[in-house]
Amino acid sequence: MADYSVILFRRILSSFLVLSLIGAMSTQSWGADSLNVRFSWKLKSEYAPFYVAKEKGYFIDEGLAVKLGEGAGAQAALGSLVQGREDVVVLPGIYAINAIRKGMPLKLIAIYHPVTPMAFASRPENPVRVPKDLINKTIAASVGDTTTEFLKVLCNRNGLNCSALRLVNTDSMSRLPLVISGKADVAGIYYNWDLPMLEARHTEVVTMDLAKYGLAVPGLALVTSDQANATKADALRHFLKALDKAMTESRRDPTEAAELFLKNWAGGLDKSVVAKQIRITMEYVPQSTNHPAGWIDPNVIKTALGILQSGDQIQNMQPLAHYYTNDLFSTAK
Repeated sequence: MADYSVILFRRILSSFLVLSLIGAMSTQSWGADSLNVRFSWKLKSEYAPFYVAKEKGYFIDEGLAVKLGEGAGAQAALGSLVQGREDVVVLPGIYAINAIRKGMPLKLIAIYHPVTPMAFASRPENPVRVPKDLINKTIAASVGDTTTEFLKVLCNRNGLNCSALRLVNTDSMSRLPLVISGKADVAGIYYNWDLPMLEARHTEVVTMDLAKYGLAVPGLALVTSDQANATKADALRHFLKALDKAMTESRRDPTEAAELFLKNWAGGLDKSVVAKQIRITMEYVPQSTNHPAGWIDPNVIKTALGILQSGDQIQNMQPLAHYYTNDLFSTAK
């Protein structure tokens, strides 16, 4: 009888401890600040640090309940942001700047890639190494592709006649295959996405770095709405703090970052390819002892506005401070 009492006591104690733990976890969840974060595109390896922060508990440590979601283009993501369905959108910074100058009530709160790691790729037997080599070439292009979105700027800044370039419109997945198969001469690629996949397939291409020839447009960035900036400022501060830690960890160990990311990417690429994509992604994130990752240099905004102006996409420019804020990098409460 005594033995039964001991067993019963242990079971009651065990149940009590489990219920207490569940209650504590529920309390933590209820007290967390929720943030909806939308990527402007389908999952790709430059988003890995967000999942490192998720898997390592950095968001939870900062008192956040973060929901990460895929997107279907910058325009749709920004529309959801303005309508209040999202709190943060992850997108190429140049599109956020263009949206803000058109009057959308938004603010850039972080730019991780001041320069997008992009290039034009061509076959070795028909190489394009400098802008003048583009004359009479066929360029595979797709809607929303940054590499061809600002082709007019590339022409203006390098003395080219854009009418001498031929564009073939296709979907984003078909651009590079058209070049490799010889059905197009040139396609835009991203060093931190396409090149590791090409190398894994032992496919050689010639690249022309677009930033070198005037297209130094800001890439990986975070934008929020003016409303979220006013009502969720402290949560956004904690979000940036968690991401700063995740960026550091992704740089330190790209292979681990790939493993954590692939847990959230069904049907993702080979781990070694993803790890290389992450490593290159992190090489384009500036390191500073004075500022955290994502801190915005006003000159990046100025350069981007100059590119938009060169492409006749902007007439009257607002003051630089209209487009961004670094205030959220201040200490979170």
